[in-house]
Amino acid sequence: MGVGEQLLNDIELHVRRLFEVHHNPNLYYHNLKHTLSVVKSADLIAEHYQLNEEDMLSLRIAAWFHDAGYLFETPPLHEESSSLLAENYLKAKNIDAAIIQKVKGCIMATKLPQSPHSLIEQIICDADLFNLGTDMFRETGKMMRKETEAILDEKIKGRQWREKNIAFLESHSYFTDFARTMLDKTKAVHLKELIEKAEEKKSESAAKENEAVQEEIMLKEEIAEVVTEAKKEKKKKKEVTVRMERGVETMFRVTYSNHSQISSMADSKANILISVTSISISVVLSFFIQRMDEFPYLIIPTLIFIISCLAALTLAILCTRPNLTPNTNSAEVEQKRKRNLLFFGNFYYMSLEEYEREMDEMLKEGGEVYSNLTRNLYYLGIVLKRKYKLLHYAYSTFMYGVIVSVIVFIIAASANTESIAKLFK
Repeated sequence: MGVGEQLLNDIELHVRRLFEVHHNPNLYYHNLKHTLSVVKSADLIAEHYQLNEEDMLSLRIAAWFHDAGYLFETPPLHEESSSLLAENYLKAKNIDAAIIQKVKGCIMATKLPQSPHSLIEQIICDADLFNLGTDMFRETGKMMRKETEAILDEKIKGRQWREKNIAFLESHSYFTDFARTMLDKTKAVHLKELIEKAEEKKSESAAKENEAVQEEIMLKEEIAEVVTEAKKEKKKKKEVTVRMERGVETMFRVTYSNHSQISSMADSKANILISVTSISISVVLSFFIQRMDEFPYLIIPTLIFIISCLAALTLAILCTRPNLTPNTNSAEVEQKRKRNLLFFGNFYYMSLEEYEREMDEMLKEGGEVYSNLTRNLYYLGIVLKRKYKLLHYAYSTFMYGVIVSVIVFIIAASANTESIAKLFK
């Protein structure tokens, strides 16, 4: 088995695995069956043109990957996704860059409206729409309609679908001579049938409009439409309610996340200040205190610096120190209303049975859930206020302490220049 054949076997297994693992029930047409059909059709057309080894390999790889993007992306962008999947796979296999570019070109050429620039791109475009000129046209058309309805989540009327198919067939042309010779005749038959069917439906509609008896039927249809619209309106209202609930849930989730991030930032800043002040105090105590008898005029700036560092350190520790809500069981009924069951500090003292009972009561009352979430957000805000207030004081104390101690040091140093020179020797 050659390298190319082994690669194609690996790719086949890989693509089959993708469709199996990432199965999408809405893909009634663009599934593994369609991929296999395109691979077969591409081989049929390519055999006629006697492609060289590199072009044949590139074409077959593109055929396997060309619709894999449907598993991960919406239809307008599935070619880009398919191209990326193929590129990543081939790069991992250390395949030549020229082949990768040909594969990507083939895949992107299938994007509607098709725009092939080489023979192999023309072949895969014709293979992708090979069914237009075969007896499989009606079956594949039904699957395509079913898939489109599932993706759009709406019913497509038969008239609308026929008009789209007629317009598409009239605008479509196969690119290779082989495909045109083999498929154009059958494709023309399909187009003729669709046009005749459309004219027939128009004639039937006109005949019905001329019959008086159809007035009653039309009236019934109008009534049914009104009922349907009423149901749709009810459904829309229900969907709006669901969206609002989802919006509220999203608001709480985002707000909680923001509060948590802000709290973490405060703790990080406090930890930084704790580290800086601790190191500063250690350095001063280990260096200056030992030589303070030699430099008595440095006592005041040193004390100012140590005191300011110690004060900032204390405030930073208070900022990070956790607080627990005291156990207050007075006025039981009122306490249940105000207690936040979503924060551990408000239920750590409760027994498991008591906590489960109160949680069940809260969940039974829908409003109580949002009330607890709201209280939780509020108290988180209170905690954040305390943290950042202490953090503000800590940083301010450290900043002003450093400034004052440096100023005092400069004053003392200016009065004892010779001694200062001795200090740094």
